[in-house]
Order: sequence, then structure tokens, then C-alpha cells
Amino acid sequence: MAIRRCLVHVLATVLVTLGGICAIPVPMDAADAPRPTLRIHNWEDYLAPQVVAEFERRFSAKVEVVTFSDEEEALEHLSRAGAPFDIVVLSGSAVRRAREAAQLAEIERAKVQNLKNIDKSFRMPFYDTQAKYHVPYLWGTTGIVVNRTRVKGAEKGWEVLWDQGLKGKIAMLNSPEEVVGAALKSLGYSMNAVETAQLERAREHLLAQKPLLAGYLESTEIRDRLVSGKLWAAQIYSGDAMAALEKNADLAYIIPNQGAARWVDNLVIPANARNRELALAFMNFILEPEIGALNASEMGSASPNAAAMPFMDKELLANTAVYPPDEITARLETLFERGASAERDARRAFVGDAWAKLAAQKKR
Repeated sequence: MAIRRCLVHVLATVLVTLGGICAIPVPMDAADAPRPTLRIHNWEDYLAPQVVAEFERRFSAKVEVVTFSDEEEALEHLSRAGAPFDIVVLSGSAVRRAREAAQLAEIERAKVQNLKNIDKSFRMPFYDTQAKYHVPYLWGTTGIVVNRTRVKGAEKGWEVLWDQGLKGKIAMLNSPEEVVGAALKSLGYSMNAVETAQLERAREHLLAQKPLLAGYLESTEIRDRLVSGKLWAAQIYSGDAMAALEKNADLAYIIPNQGAARWVDNLVIPANARNRELALAFMNFILEPEIGALNASEMGSASPNAAAMPFMDKELLANTAVYPPDEITARLETLFERGASAERDARRAFVGDAWAKLAAQKKR
């Protein structure tokens, strides 16, 4: 793919435009003043360095990105007094958990005028129906990357991740909900199932899979191992899949025929963020059409920013693995905790217990 090769030209165009039209003038005596710091808690490799550099230049600020290994870690930081971050990147279900725990600040919409650029389908999701606490960031799918020189027979479903012939060359994400969701889908169930019998069958299916795995890994590590040939088949987020395919022509991304997860990641502000004004400025900045397009193109992910579409890399827009056609979209599900509060609590407890059993099996 030519996505990243195009970015040099895109970035140059964006920065010329921003420098000539949108830049905020900084007083001469501000050069010696200490720069405010925006601290972002994010997944690894999930914010374009060029975007960070432009924000720092334009707002005379410093951006510190601290990565987390999974969302439970991010949610734990939110629960602490004096949360050290100004912006956190969370999936929809994590946004709802944080919102219900009163851990998020309401977004002052008047200071994020570019919210008008968000596609209507992303504006009022199940996890924030009044759109008070989140800004959609990027979206994508969770599927499988296979090495076509090693995986024969044009595998099209989740069953490839249970293939005995690939023992030691398979990996799953280090995400309890994604892993349990994949097991449920592979058995023909909804990935949001709450029925005890279906959840128990999924747990047994995962316990049977465990000896085949190289591990439960971060998506970026899975990406790198696929590129190097250490893995032959793995569950992975679509953005990291696109980066892997760009570096190794033997790899292919599959959205399984049984269906898969469609996710939306969001920017939120912790209730006790230290630099809320700068966080709001960053949210507005990332929703600018050119900036949103640049970031999504660099990440190899789909954008919820409708105004960014004319500026997106054309090859990315045409890639059906990134923007799936309707017949594939119909097979996608958004991971969420459905049902009444008691059912959500029960499923959360079950997933936690299943994950603990998988971890215990690893130690033996």
C-alpha cells in the first residue's frame, strides 16, 4: 500500500494550510514562558507524531503520551484520586463504565465547535446517548491476519485460530472482552451473549485453544510478530493489521464469515483532569478535517469525521478491510454490555473469571 508514502505530501499540505490560516498567534514574550502540558493516556502507536508536533507548535504546548497495555489499566487510573491524565482513549463499553462511575467530565460543546464534523451515525451511541462525555476518535474492526504462505485452504473464519496445525504460531489479543467475543462468534453466538450456557461453552472453547497459543498479546506486538513471521495467524485490530500488511506482502486481513467486532474508540476527559482547557482544545483540533484525515490515514483506521473524508488517503478509503461494504458491515457487532444492570454485572464477572482461568492455565 502507498498510504504512508502519501503522508509526506498530505502533511506538507496540511501544515501549509494550518500555518497560513488557522495558526493561533503567540505573543513574542510567550517564547520564554513555560509550556502547558497535555497528558494523554492511549494505546501504543495510536496517535500520529505529525499531529502531536502540529498541536504543540500551534498551541505552544507540550504533549506527553503515556501508553496502557489494556483498558482495565486505563480504567484503574481513572478511578484514582488526582488522575494524572487530561485525555484518555477508551472504547464504547469502557466509556459507559467510566461514565456510570462518575469518572468523566462533561465536554463543553461550545469549546469543541468541530463536533459538527462528526458523522451523524457516531454522535449518540449507546454508551453516551446524550453525547456529553465522549468525542469519537477512530473506528475499525477486530479480525484475523493470516500468513498466506503458512495458512492453506483460504481460511475465512475464526476456526483458523483453533487450528492444531498452527500450534505455537497463533495469538489472541490481550483483551478479555475481545477474546470472549471471538469465541462466542466462532460458536455462532452473539459476541454480547449473556446466556450462561453460551458463555460457559465459549470459556471451554478458549481453554481448549490455550495450548495452541503463543500468548495473549498487545495488538502492536501481534503486528510486529506477524511481520517478522513469528506468528502465522492472529486476532488483531484493523489499524495494526493494515500496518502489518504494508510491511509483509504474504499477510492478509480477514473479517471472519461468522462476523466480528466493530469498535469505536473515543476521547474522554477525566473528571479530575488537571488541564481541561487544553484537553478541549485538543479535541477540537483532532476534529479539524485535515488533521482528522492525516491522523486516520497514518493509523490505517477509519474516521468518524465526515468532514475529513475529502482529505483522506484515497487508497485507504477504497480499502474494504478498513471501510467494509454493506454485506460485511451487516455481519459486524459492536461490543457492549447488554441487558439490565444485573445481567451486565453477571457477564462482567463471568468474563473476569474466564480470563483468570486462562491466566492460571498459562502458569501450569
